[in-house]
Amino acid sequence: MTLAAVHHLITSDVDEIIRAVPSVEFHRDELNGRAMLCRRTDVFPVECVVRGFLVGSGWKDYQKSGAVCGIGLAPGLRESERLEPAIFTPSISLIIDGWIRPMSGAQGCPVQPLGSMFADRSPNG
Repeated sequence: MTLAAVHHLITSDVDEIIRAVPSVEFHRDELNGRAMLCRRTDVFPVECVVRGFLVGSGWKDYQKSGAVCGIGLAPGLRESERLEPAIFTPSISLIIDGWIRPMSGAQGCPVQPLGSMFADRSPNG
């Protein structure tokens, strides 16, 4: 089964952007190579994070549980150590108590309706 997705990007060509939004003509030089014209869309509240090093909240999680976002890691790793292979740790982009909340693989299941092409590309699936 092939899934087709409607993309939010309309164009990144500065001439096309100016044709669609003439009021930005004055900013042509600033926009060239730095702007995109996009469709309005609904937010998909997941931040896709690939961790290559054991730092930040991942390090704190590992110190407490020996895992990062529910993914078990080898014992004895040190802070800032390279993770081989890198791990996929999506986060729900909702701020609760001032923090973006990580989710485990099981909690990541809401990604599945978009197609396994997203969730299955992670080495830790």
